Amino acid sequence: MDWLINADIWSLGVVLYEMVAGWTPFTSDTPKKVITSILETQPPVPDAAIKSPPELQQIIGKALTKEREKHYESAHELLAALKSLRLGLDFRAELERSRAARPWRRRRLPIIAAALLLLVSAFALLWPSWHRDPMKDSIPDRSIAVLPFQNLSDNKDNSEFAAGIQDDLLTSLGQIRDLKVISRTSVMAYQKPDGRNIRTIGRALGVANILEGSVRRAGNRVLVNVQLIDARNDRHLWAQSYDRTVADSIGLQGELATQIAVALKTALAPEEKARLGVKPTANSEAYVLYLTALGKEDEIAAEDLCVQATTLDPTFALAYARASLLNSEIAAGGGDQPLARKAEARAQAEEALRLSPTLGEAHMALGLCLYWGDKNYDAALKEFEVAAATSPNNAETYSYVAGIYRRQGRWRESLATFQRAQGLDPRNNHVLLQAANSRLYVRDWPGARAGYNRALKINPESGVSKVGLAYLEVVQNNNPAAGRNILQSIPPAIDPNAEPASARWDLAMLERDYDSVEKILAHSGVEKLSEGPMEFYQGRTALARGDVDSAQRYFAAAARFRRVGTRRSRRSRSPR
Repeated sequence: MDWLINADIWSLGVVLYEMVAGWTPFTSDTPKKVITSILETQPPVPDAAIKSPPELQQIIGKALTKEREKHYESAHELLAALKSLRLGLDFRAELERSRAARPWRRRRLPIIAAALLLLVSAFALLWPSWHRDPMKDSIPDRSIAVLPFQNLSDNKDNSEFAAGIQDDLLTSLGQIRDLKVISRTSVMAYQKPDGRNIRTIGRALGVANILEGSVRRAGNRVLVNVQLIDARNDRHLWAQSYDRTVADSIGLQGELATQIAVALKTALAPEEKARLGVKPTANSEAYVLYLTALGKEDEIAAEDLCVQATTLDPTFALAYARASLLNSEIAAGGGDQPLARKAEARAQAEEALRLSPTLGEAHMALGLCLYWGDKNYDAALKEFEVAAATSPNNAETYSYVAGIYRRQGRWRESLATFQRAQGLDPRNNHVLLQAANSRLYVRDWPGARAGYNRALKINPESGVSKVGLAYLEVVQNNNPAAGRNILQSIPPAIDPNAEPASARWDLAMLERDYDSVEKILAHSGVEKLSEGPMEFYQGRTALARGDVDSAQRYFAAAARFRRVGTRRSRRSRSPR
């Protein structure tokens, strides 16, 4: 059976080679020489006819290699690599359309992506289902989730330090293109180590491998224990302990990521090896502050720690980039001097880029300033393109890009990019809801309903999901009564952003039930609803009733109202 699978992989590699190069990889003037060539030679890289992407060249070379240990382990692994490449080419092609690229370059990527789409679709349909276990069919072999690390320190305040090590490791793993790495938001549901079912977690997150770990910090020493487990059969693949001083642990995450890649038989490109080998700082105190900031939920406190880290080490580019991202989040939430936060975020991002021009996190930080701060979408897309190239597993980047596409009216591209973000962060409710909202906007009722229900499975008390389902009852089924029933099932205690109250107001206004509208506004218990201050809604209600004078007074009051937003947790960022 192994021989049959490898023969099929080799055959597909031959087809790929011929599609790209325009000729077969093994040619000669006699059949005997052709056979000898097949058995003994490796065909040249097929870049003479078409300047093919290096990732495609690697896939073809790996499919045709004679070295068994470097060969694809299964056809499904090869299929996953092709799918990943196609998504990457789609992503790059869409970004290139947004800037003044040369005509031949704009044409080449979509053509290659279309050819890959055809090949991937045909292969997925034709490959016999009996080759693999059903769980392995849909989950790539080189995929991993890093569960929250246990804090075994006597000082429980070190829990944020332990969380920071996990976060930093995820950032390092996320730079490896041949791995699928699940984002931190999705693994936080498995915080408690007791009762973890590795197989169930692997299926829920769509990964073949799980990394568990613990951190013990005592004074100037750090002990990190990790173990890598095959989630499909609970088989332990690799384990390691690291007992080091804090200073010697700087760069440990890159070292760990490299060893995990080796354990999963993942080839590292030279630039990936170089990035993983870089130590972000030489100052151990600054490094501890940075790791602690990564583990903090309070954005303002985390930003302050990053600033302290840059004070200790003014060359700490990664800390500047993280501080910039946090300031953009705080400013977007509407609280704590948003204008000053925006300006500080821009300065921090530019300083991070000055110190490290190729740092992906710095480009992401500047992209967010351009996106949320300046509304300069084309410039933001360019920065996010660089960030995605260096950290291809960062779901946040794709969420931001999807949000920009939606604002530009590029709905197909937005939905496809949201889907990519969901694949890397499947339990992130904000991404699920943004994607479901987009499907609602384009009247994809089944897709929107599936998205809201999926979000409800993850968080049964998600008021926003129920609001979406309520709107569906109105726009899809013309049944406001059913929508009201859904909204009434939302407890007031889980309405921090007043979105259910806003939806109740919408439905009552649609039915011109102004008495109910007034009651909703009077009993909402908040200063503002989802789209603005209470006076804004009162003005719209008065205008609908024909009371123009009252409407004008309310609107004037709304214009003076200083919007006060609820700070969002940085662990649940919305693409906006």
